[in-house]
Amino acid sequence: MKILFQRTKLHVHMVASNTETGECHGGHLNRGVISLTGEFFLHAMEGDVDREYSDEVSLNLMKFTDR
Repeated sequence: MKILFQRTKLHVHMVASNTETGECHGGHLNRGVISLTGEFFLHAMEGDVDREYSDEVSLNLMKFTDR
């Protein structure tokens, strides 16, 4: 979560699954509408989160460090 232009921005990943077929689909949640109820699981992590470039995959990956 970060503050950008005085508005809170979330970077959300999500997974949706079909219990009958066992299929799962996941990725970035850009927007969504909850029609009645929603269940969210948030996990607070100790330490700091940063990004570090990986030559192996050519992406900036999350880097977790203890405080």
